[in-house]
Order: sequence, then C-alpha cells, then structure tokens
Amino acid sequence: MEIKTKRAYITTILVVLGVIMSINYVLFNYKNVSQNDFVVINLSGRQRMLSQRITVKLLLIQKKEKENRSIEAEKIEVKSLLDNFKQNQLALQMGSQQLKLPKLTNGSIQHLFNQSQPFFEKLSSYTDRLLNYSDTKKTDARINAIIENQQHYLRYQDLIIFKFEEEAQKKFKAYSNQMLFLSILSAALLLLIIPLIFNHILKKLKNANKKLKDSSNKYRQFYHSTPAMMHSIDVSGSIVNVSNYWLEKMGYTEQEVLGKKSTDFLTEKSAKYAKEIILPQYFKTESCKNVPYEFLKKNGEIIHTLLSASSQKDSEGNIVQSHAVITDVTLEKEAELALKANEEKIQALLRANPDVIFRISRTGDFIDFHANSNVLILSPESFRNTNIKDTLTTEQADECLQLIEEAIITGEVKIFHHNMIYKGQQYYFEGRIVKNGENEVLKIVRDITTQKKSELLSSISYNIAMKSSVENVSVQEFCQYVQKQLGQLMDTSEFYISQVNGLDTLTFLHISDSKYNGQVPFTRKQGNGLSEYLVKTKQPLLLNNGEALIFQKEKDLEIYGDPVKSWIGAPLMSSGKPIGIIACQSYTEEDLYDESDLALLSSIGNQIGLWIDRKKVEEDQASFVRIFEKSLHEVYIFDTESLHFDYVNKSSQENLGYTQHELRQLTPLDLKEEFTRKEFEKFITPLKTGKIPVLRFETTHKRKNGTYYPVEIHVQRSVFRGNDVCIATVLDITVRKEAEEEIQEYARFFSLSMDLMCIADINGYFRKVNPLFISTLGYTEEELLTNQFYSFIHPDDIDETIKIVKLLAKGTSSIKITNRYRCKDGSYKWLSWAATPDSKTGLLYATGRDVTELKNAEIALIKSETSLKEAQKITELGSWEWDVKADTVMWSDEHYRIFEIPINDKDITLDRYMSMIHPEDKERVAEVLENSFKNKNSYEITHKIKTANGTEKYVEDRGHIDFDESGEVIRLYGTCMDVSERVQAEKVKEEFTLQLEQKVKERTEDLFNSQKQLKKALSKEKKLGEMKSHFVSTASHQFRTPMAIIQSNSELLNMITENTDAKLKSKLVRVTDRIEKEIKRMTDLMDDVLILGKVTSEAMIIHQEPTNILELCNELIEQFNEIQQDGRKIDFNYIGIPIDINIDNKLISHAIINLLSNAFKYSIKENPKMELLYTNKGVKIIVSDTGIGIPEDEIENLFSPFHRANNVKDIEGTGLGLAISKEYIELNNGKIEVQSHLNKGTIFTITFPCL
Repeated sequence: MEIKTKRAYITTILVVLGVIMSINYVLFNYKNVSQNDFVVINLSGRQRMLSQRITVKLLLIQKKEKENRSIEAEKIEVKSLLDNFKQNQLALQMGSQQLKLPKLTNGSIQHLFNQSQPFFEKLSSYTDRLLNYSDTKKTDARINAIIENQQHYLRYQDLIIFKFEEEAQKKFKAYSNQMLFLSILSAALLLLIIPLIFNHILKKLKNANKKLKDSSNKYRQFYHSTPAMMHSIDVSGSIVNVSNYWLEKMGYTEQEVLGKKSTDFLTEKSAKYAKEIILPQYFKTESCKNVPYEFLKKNGEIIHTLLSASSQKDSEGNIVQSHAVITDVTLEKEAELALKANEEKIQALLRANPDVIFRISRTGDFIDFHANSNVLILSPESFRNTNIKDTLTTEQADECLQLIEEAIITGEVKIFHHNMIYKGQQYYFEGRIVKNGENEVLKIVRDITTQKKSELLSSISYNIAMKSSVENVSVQEFCQYVQKQLGQLMDTSEFYISQVNGLDTLTFLHISDSKYNGQVPFTRKQGNGLSEYLVKTKQPLLLNNGEALIFQKEKDLEIYGDPVKSWIGAPLMSSGKPIGIIACQSYTEEDLYDESDLALLSSIGNQIGLWIDRKKVEEDQASFVRIFEKSLHEVYIFDTESLHFDYVNKSSQENLGYTQHELRQLTPLDLKEEFTRKEFEKFITPLKTGKIPVLRFETTHKRKNGTYYPVEIHVQRSVFRGNDVCIATVLDITVRKEAEEEIQEYARFFSLSMDLMCIADINGYFRKVNPLFISTLGYTEEELLTNQFYSFIHPDDIDETIKIVKLLAKGTSSIKITNRYRCKDGSYKWLSWAATPDSKTGLLYATGRDVTELKNAEIALIKSETSLKEAQKITELGSWEWDVKADTVMWSDEHYRIFEIPINDKDITLDRYMSMIHPEDKERVAEVLENSFKNKNSYEITHKIKTANGTEKYVEDRGHIDFDESGEVIRLYGTCMDVSERVQAEKVKEEFTLQLEQKVKERTEDLFNSQKQLKKALSKEKKLGEMKSHFVSTASHQFRTPMAIIQSNSELLNMITENTDAKLKSKLVRVTDRIEKEIKRMTDLMDDVLILGKVTSEAMIIHQEPTNILELCNELIEQFNEIQQDGRKIDFNYIGIPIDINIDNKLISHAIINLLSNAFKYSIKENPKMELLYTNKGVKIIVSDTGIGIPEDEIENLFSPFHRANNVKDIEGTGLGLAISKEYIELNNGKIEVQSHLNKGTIFTITFPCL
C-alpha cells in the first residue's frame, strides 16, 4: 500500500510540474511579442509627428513671406525635419519587409502601406521644391498641396496602427482562454495531492515513534558503556544510576553505590561545600557547571574533578532526577601546582636580576617597577607617577612611545637606547621593551655607560684618526672636530688646545671659553701656568673640587684668567716629546671629570701630536712617500679623473708581480675586472663629493700571473703633488678569509642540519639552537635562549630530563632520551635526543629528531585495535584466521556471535566450521575453496549456515590464501558478515521491481499525454507575452500622436501671440508655458513606459565595455553642478585604488542621474553626497541625502513601476525612475539597495562586481 501511495504521489507531482511548465511556456510566449510590430507602430507614430511639425513650419514660412521677413532659419529647420522624415520612412519600409504580412488584399496592412507610399513621395517632393525655389507666388499653392497630401498620408498611417491593434486584441483573447484552462487543471490536481500527502505523513510518524524507542535503548547502553564518569541522583540526593566507568574509576561495585548519598563519596571539605553552597544554588538554577569536587576512591585516594549537572522534570515541572557528568582533572591540578612552583622560580630569577624592570602603559605612564639595587643614576622610585615625556627629551620620548606601540602590536621585543647628562657626565642606557598584556609593556633597563664609553672611545679615536688623515683640513676645523667628538663622552664646553713654539711662546690653536672673547688663535709668552707645567712633566693632570687653586699655590704656578673649580689636561706628544696640551675646565662644577676622561685626553693628545707631525710631513712629499714605502700593506695613489696610478708602494709591486713602470700604466680597473669605468666612477662619487670621508669594501685583486687574492680596501680623498687623488690602502686578507670560510662551513652545517641541534649548559639554559629547532617549536631564538629548557618540557618528563642532565654533568659520555617539548601554540612534540658533554667547557651538545608522528602512530595503533573490535560489532563483520601448519583457528568476537558460539569456546576446528554450513551449500562452498587453492587467488561467496543454536543465516565469506616459496598453503584468513537481512531485502526488491516496471509503463503513457497538453499551453503563453508588449507600445504611441499635435499647435500659438498686445501676450505666454511643461512631462512618462516595456520584454540590447567608473562619475557630477540653480553642489569622494568595470555607460549613466536628481529633489538645504568605494570584490556607488526620507512601510514597493510614497504626492514625478534604474543596474550584473529614515534622509547603494 505504501509503495502504491508513493507512486501516485510522485506521478501527481510530475503532472503538476508539467502544468506549471505549460503556464510558464504560455507566459513566455506572451512576453515575446514580435518586436517588428513594435518597430512599425513606433515609426508610424513618429511619421505623424514629423509631418505635422513640417506643416507648422511651412505655415510660419508662408506668414513671414507675406510680412517680408527673413525665412532662412525656418528653411534650415524644415530641411532638417524633412531629412528625418525621409530616413524614418526608409526605416519603416525596411521594418515592414521583415513582417509576415497578409497577402495584398484590400484593407490588409501591406496594402495600406503601399497606398500611403505615393502620398509620402509627393509630400517630400513638394516640400523640396518649396525650399529650393524662391518664387513666392507659388508658395500658397505648394503649401496647400503639401497639406492635402499630408492628410491622405496620415489617414493611411492611422489605418495601419488600427490594424495592428485589432490583431493584438485577437491574440490577447486566445491567450486568456488558455490561461483559464490551465488554472482549473492546476486546482484539480492540488485536490488530488492533499490526501496522498496526509497518508504519507501518518506513516512517517509511526516510523519516528519506532526510532525514538530504539534511541532510548541505545541511550541506556551509551550511559553504561561510555568512558566517562556519570551518575544520576533522585530528589533526596541518593544515587539511582551510575556508569561503569564511574565504578571502575572509584573502585566500587554497583551494589555498594546505589541508594547511597552522592556526598558520601566526597571528601569532608567537598561534602560541606556541596551541602552549604552548591545544592541550594542548584535547586534554584536547576543546573550547575564545572563545580570543583574532591572524590574519595575506595582505596582512600583523592580524585580532583569538575562536576556538571542538569535536572529532569516531570509533567508538572518538578525535579525528579539529576544527571551529572564528572571530569577527572587530577593531572591538571598537579600541573597547576607545578606551574605555581615554576612561578616561584621566576620570582627568584627576578630577585637575582641586576636590571631595573619598569611596567609602562601604552601612553608612557610608569605604573610600577622592580629593582634589587639602585643601578641607575636616579632612584627608580623617582619615576613613580611620571610619564616618559617627563624623563626623556622630546625626540627620545617620541621614539620610545613608537617602540612601545610596535611591541604591543607585533609582540616582538624592541630595543631602545638613550643617553642623559648628569652632573656634567654622559650616561647611556639600553631598554628592552616586551609586550605585557594588551595595553602595557615591560621595559628592562640596563646601564651600559661603561660599554658605550668603550665603544665611543674606539669610535672617537678612529674618527679623529680619519679626520687627521685628510690633507686639506684646517687647524681650526680639526680642533673643532676634536672638541665635538670628545663632547660625546665628557663636558667640553670649556676647552682649548695649545702648541709650544720653541722655548718662548705658547700658541692657543683653539679656545672655547665663556670667559674669553678674543681672537683665535692667539699667542702669549711662555710663563709658569698649568699648561707649561704639563709640558715640563709630560704627564696628564686631573684636578677636581677646587684642587686647581690649591695645586697652583703649592706648585707656585701663575693663574691666568678666572680661577677654575675643575681642570683636566694632557700633553700633546710627538715622537716622545711634548709639543702642546689639550685641556678642559669648569668655572662652576667641582667634580666634573674622572680618570677615564684623563685616559681619553691622553690618547687623543697623542693623536693630535701625530696629526701635527703629519702636517709637517705633508710639507715634504718625499717623507710622505717613504712612510708608504715602509708599509706592509699595499698603497696606491691614483688620479680621480684619469684613474691612472700616480704612486704604488713596494708591497704592491711585490704582491701583484708588476714593476713600478708597469703599474704606472694601469688603473684600478685592471685589478678589478668586474668594474667598467662608468661603474667605478659612480662607486667613488660619494668620496669625491665629500659625502663620506672613507670608502671601505672587500673585493679581489688580480695578479700579473692571473691569480686572484682577497683584499680589504680603504680609500680616502687627498692631495698629492698638487693633484686631487685617491689613496687606497689594501690589506691582503687571504688568511682571514680562510678562517672565516672554515667558521662559516661549521655554521652552515649547524644551520642546514636536518636534525635539531643545540648547545646547552648544565644550569638548564640553551646557549645556541639551530633554525630547525626554532621552526619545530615555533619560538623565537631569544625566547629559547632566555628561558630554562625545563620550562618547555612536559611536566611528566621534567624529572627524567633533570636526571639525564645530572649524569651528563658527572661525565657520562653519551646518553639518549625521548621527551615531550611544548610548542608555542600550546601543543607538544615528542623529541628523541642523543647528548654528550664537553668536559673542558662544561657545555652539553645534543642532536634530536621529531618522533611525534611515530609516537602518535603507536597510540593510534592501540586505538585502532579497539576501534576494529567496535566496528566489527557494529557492522556484524567477523574475522578469522587458520594457521594450516599449526592447525589452529582464530575467530574474532563478532565471528563467535554470528555463529552463536560462546566466546570462551576455543574448540574451533575446520571440520566444526564445515559442519555448520547448510547442506544445500556445502558442495558449492567446497568447490569455491578448491578453486581458490588451485588458482592461488582470493575468494568470495555468500551461503547459508546453521548456527550452534539451530538458527539459519545467510553469511558473506571473503578469504585470502598465503603460500610459501614451494607453493604450499601456510595460512588462510578472511572475514564473515551476517547478510541475512540483505538477502531477504533483495528477494523483496525483485518482487517490487517487477511491479514497479508495470506501473512505470502505465505512468509513461499518462505523462506522454500530459506533455502534449503542456506544449499547447506554452504556445498560448508565448502569444500572451507578445500581446502584452504590443499593448504597452500601442498605448504609448497613441499618446504620442495627440502630444505631437498639441506641441505643433502650441508652437503655432506662440507665433500668433507675437503680434498681439502686451497684456494678452503675457497671458498667452503663461498658457503656452504650462502646455509645453505638461507636454514634456507626458512625453517623459511615455518614454519611461516604453523603456520599461523593452526591459521587461527582454528586448533591451546592452553594450558593455570596460569603463573607468571614476571618470564617468566625475562627468555626471560636473553636469549636475552646472545646472543647479539653488547653489548646492554634490559632495564627492572615492576610496581605494580605481579599477575598470564592465558596464553599459549609457544605461548606468541614466541610473546614476536618476538617483542624483532624486537626491536634489527630495532634500532642500544640505548638499547631496556621492561616494565611490573600490573593494576586492568590486565597486560600490553610494548616493545619499538628508531630505524627507521614505516611510518604512513604503520601502518594500519602492522599485515597483508607478509606485510613489505617501509623503511625495505634492512633488512632481512619475514613479518609473527607480524601477528603470533598477532594471538597468541588474542588466549590468549589479544590484541596488536602499536604506532610509523618515525626515532624516535616504542612502542608495549600487554594487558592481570586478572584471
């Protein structure tokens, strides 16, 4: 019965679908009315209008001729109208030829068209003559003839249009009858379907009840067998049900648990917490989640758990039972304790950290600090409740805030360096900025003054040495440079350099002194001051805290100028002799300098002495050359223009193998073949222009014998023998390069190794890790090096790892270990290590491999075996194996269940198995096994068995045979599936198939008959669509003809009013203005109706092309802004990178213009806005205003033709603009959306996809 119902149900649905398709086909034909009919009607209407306008203009010519006025303008206009009239007639003729018109009988459309043609020709001919001949006497006669032919021509045009309308009415009537028939048929079929569906639903409900009962049984089985702790309690708190896993975990039997209070199994603390807090809350909320309890196992052990429970109610809403799921979190609890211990270790590390750690907000406010000692020049406490801007310069504060923002955004460690002057001394600090939450950072500050001063000392010495090597530097420039360089490390505001001239005078080469305003340099006689004292003693001198005055008195020294409170000086030494001094002093600070400043001045004094010597050497070029000749390095001097060598020293000749004469013929390009002359000149341009003092680089030089060697080159500009030259000092770095390559080779091995490699110390810190180590765990190198490696190891593996490290520290040569490391994403990876110690350095060297997949595979194998047993049970698929040599048979648990033999019965033999095969199939099974042995292939057979309990079943056996090298059978194995239900189903299926084939044959005949009716209905629908389109076109053109006549008469009325008196003329002008305004409104309305008709009938042809929408919008906005009379403009903006889109420019321009026009029309004060948004998916055009808005209940019908909202009834409009705009946009694959609020404004959004 159910099968028959389904067949009837399906057949009825097919019939209904057929009827619906018929209706659609009829409607489709209705929409597709011949477009040639539409064209002919449109052209005929236009011919009427043109002929009438020609007549009006001719009458005006006749009137002006009689008044002896000029008629040239009217003739030009009539000529233009006549050309349009002829072209329109030609188009009308071509359109009519494409129609399937009736035979040429009296009154037919073709007959009427042929009859109108002579009148058209006469009308055209008479008008041409009238325009081309100036005989005014014949003007009246020709105009009368034109009007007479026009009347005949228009009469035939009206008859043609009438004939088309008559044909349309016939088509409409035929399509209406077809639609009525199909509607009645659809209703009858729906009445037939409803009873069939009702019966089907009842059967579905019965099946659902059966499935619900099966689901309940499965739930009970799931409750007891699921691997989770679960129990249920009644309203008194007694346990009424408990899962097997709960009993296994707690160590109880079911009899020991059922009936007891659930709180009896909690610790005393948890039981009190449950009774006083959790249970009262539970009876209010009827559920609880993740409640922390301590359960007490039978053996006394405590399990830390999280309990979640929900209630079960009766029909009256009373709680009858509560069901709880308990999660064992003992391991997590232990991990939490380990984490706490780890935090205590971190605090210990902080207490041992010598740096100052500040907590700073995102805006630069100091929140807190940690400091074990006062390592800063200022107390960290002084920074509390201040901002970075209060402690640093503006430039430094801005840089620091920028780094804080970058650290918070990227999570990277940022390093910030700054300096400050305190009591005349420069101090340098390094801060490491680390993200600490979403809106603050930690800044770890370290005093690096000693390190920085050391670096600056080297840099200053080097810079001064380089400055002293420049030949054309003046004395004053050099001394100022020295003062500036020293100012980086000490206070040089009061500074001077003096030089001893023989035994009589002392020349001050440079003075920077607030007490001295004289000329520099200046000379005075040598006396007995501090400067002369240093020259005599040849020793540097430091005097602080007013010691200078005391020292001068003790040594009986003269005081020049004001007394100083601090003074420091050093002699300028040249060839072991003092030739002057360099000194700094202060009139205000008492403790300004220290021993490091004294050492610096002494070092710089020696450099200045050398510079003075070099100045002397520059006066004697021979001495200059001798210095180079003694150099162990290669020295080249070449002209900056010609590039030829002016000088090369002996070392260069020996290393290159050339003679002095040969080298003088060469240029640097001969030694460096990779350079062209143009490239080399560009390379040394920064040196020649003075942008850099020294050019340093590494390259290779080519010897005369063709061999190459690596060199390091220092090039500087100078003057030699009056010429602008470059001096190149070349160092042979062959030995250094070989050492570097050896180091790089080891580094490459370390970096490119496919194993994880690391160097660590016995304190638990990595010293170095290779890139694979970093990429495997996901941490940065800094994170791995600054944290103990124990912090990355799984808590369960830490103790074993510590034990291994201790053994290695005691000298064990090599140890292997496998442990788990935590990745940055929180996951763990198994790593297998081989480690060995270095007894000299105390470091540990280890290589490791990621064995996570191997470990996971081991775990998966165990799970797979368990899953296999479950799968076999679910699918009723057993497996078996027979070891032929041992003559043993192994069955899976499911195989036992299929044959209904107890699982503990191990007396399974091949004979016993064969005895359980049904007698009907024994011979067939034996034959299959024999063929499988013979052909050495697998077999598959479905046969009948008789189980140990006498039940008959169908099973599907699949077996495979293994043979040894000699071809003897050694093993058979395979599967056995209970297919009894499938076999029974196949028998039922065969019977059902025969019945179904008969029903299909019967229904096919019914369907064939329905298809015939469907084709007829679709044909009627097509004709109905053509009728609709023709109706819209005809109605529009019927309006156009009287509109053209009214327009012509209005123009004629305008001509008549020119000769009337002023008072009457003003009234007539107002009347004609209103007439013309209404004509324009009606014409626009008809145009919109025709456009809408073309779009809905799918006759609109679009021309899409790639378009720059930004340029198009700018053009439209410019047009609108020019014509606005109230001074308002369009506010335009675009966002994104402009792209082209594929649209029809004309249609989309019409849509945008309509939206902009509405924005001006429905708003008064503020400028409308237009936005152009470029996105990854396409382009959005947004037009918005702040006008009257649209009522919410009107928005749904906003794009319907002729629909206008209630609040715009007094504003001019047709209700077609938005409907046409929507159609245009959708034709171009776009969409339009609207948002509006009453009296607040409206937003239209147009969206187009990318090309």
